[in-house]
Amino acid sequence: MISSSFIFYGLLCLALASLVEGKTAVLFGATGTVGNEVLRSILHHESLFTKLVIVGRSFPSKVTDLLQATTAEVVRIELRDLGSVDTEEQLLALGTADACFIATGSGHPYLSDFASMHYVEIEMTASMTKLCSKLGVQSLTTFSAADAPENPTPYTKEELDRGSDGTPLGWFGMIYHMFTIYGLKERAVLSNALPAIPIVRIFQPSTIVTDETRYGWVDRVLFKIHPWVDPWIPSQHRSVPVGLLGKAMVEDAVAILSSDATEPGVTRFTYNDFVRIAGTNLDPDATATEL
Repeated sequence: MISSSFIFYGLLCLALASLVEGKTAVLFGATGTVGNEVLRSILHHESLFTKLVIVGRSFPSKVTDLLQATTAEVVRIELRDLGSVDTEEQLLALGTADACFIATGSGHPYLSDFASMHYVEIEMTASMTKLCSKLGVQSLTTFSAADAPENPTPYTKEELDRGSDGTPLGWFGMIYHMFTIYGLKERAVLSNALPAIPIVRIFQPSTIVTDETRYGWVDRVLFKIHPWVDPWIPSQHRSVPVGLLGKAMVEDAVAILSSDATEPGVTRFTYNDFVRIAGTNLDPDATATEL
């Protein structure tokens, strides 16, 4: 005869097992400055993210070195074209996942022509979001920029054709298009995520401070100016250390997957939210912009 205490402890073990059930994360952009920090933070939570799928064109040592010590199952998928990932059989064969992180972006946009920047920021993002929807993730996390317009006007085919001649945008051309591009990036996420993905998080940093200079001399100047002006400007325009951004993106997803308390919907986060979510002491007061 089975004792009641045996049954009780058996049920208790099953309940505890359900609480610590491992999750699967899918990461795009692990080779970039933001994506690499997202990868670091995901690996810090390997007890939750027991499986990690990273998708990219290649994986240099800055990625592979981080993966050496992890106990999580890591699936690396290399693709030449990241603009049609939603139709790739090897990705669809993954079955299901729990969280998607889209941390891709044009590495040096001022050196790209306009059509290339548009492809990386919008068309690739749209395809990645479609894949995340097909995988049935609970949450999708990405980043755009502070002050990205909510209702940008899409570019016409003629404008894209004119911008595909290989002529670099240059710094002024990049700035001219940047906010519209990021607004369209957000639209690409939302139009392909909803309603299939219940929780969408869009992080909106201003200047992202990195060890690398993605925008040439402009970065070098901004990185020197920001420490002096940050205390005096609106918080959403303060510079953001890339480590803070990456950590906040992951900590937010961890909180979502660790609780049933998060309301479905789309939320945009700015600087104060990054600080609050990452658990630093820089600026504890923060509120998210709910849509």
